[in-house]
This record gives sequence, structure tokens and C-alpha cells, in this order.
Amino acid sequence: AGGVDPSECRVFLCPTIQPESYEVGPEVAAAVREYGYPDWVEAMILVPDPTTPAHFHLDLQGLVMASLRRAGVPAAQIEPCRIDTVANPTDWHSYRRDGAGHGLQLGYIGWFP
Repeated sequence: AGGVDPSECRVFLCPTIQPESYEVGPEVAAAVREYGYPDWVEAMILVPDPTTPAHFHLDLQGLVMASLRRAGVPAAQIEPCRIDTVANPTDWHSYRRDGAGHGLQLGYIGWFP
């Protein structure tokens, strides 16, 4: 992307909703499947919900990490932050928990030569 060699990138994933808080329906699962990841990757990203048929818990950071790996970023250079924004209401905004208009979060993509 932009002439940058992915093998030279270092990535930190900010706190986000975690799989235990992110239940999705079959339409989201179908969209994830369209990415064409191997079955073993898909099984880690989409975990069936044991109580709701055809629903899954989506590992959003897992999906991003799989995309980064596919693009050529080495796994050792990807650092996820496993803080669940839904489960930590005093520290983090969550659209899923609070709805619209309850705060903002910021993401940053930077270049450090």
C-alpha cells in the first residue's frame, strides 16, 4: 500500500469489541466467508454461538490480523490489544453497547521513517 513493503510494517491493533461481545447473524458470517480464507482461519474468526442457531461470535481483530498476514505483514509484527470495549464501559466507548452519540474513538495510521 502506497509503496510500503508490508514485511517492514509494524501494526498495533487498538482496543475493540472482542468475540465474546460481538454476536453476528448469518449475513455477516456470509460476508466474512466471501474473503476466501482457509477453513482453519475462518473457524478462528467465526465461532458458532452455542445458544443462537446460525449466529456467530466474530473475532474482528482476528479478521484484521488474517488480512494483514495475507497482505504480507509478518505475524511477529502484529500486536493485538485484547481489551473488550463493550465490557469496559468506564474506559471505552462502544457503539454496540451505547448506541450512536455516546463518544468517539480514534484510530491512527502513521509513518515513522
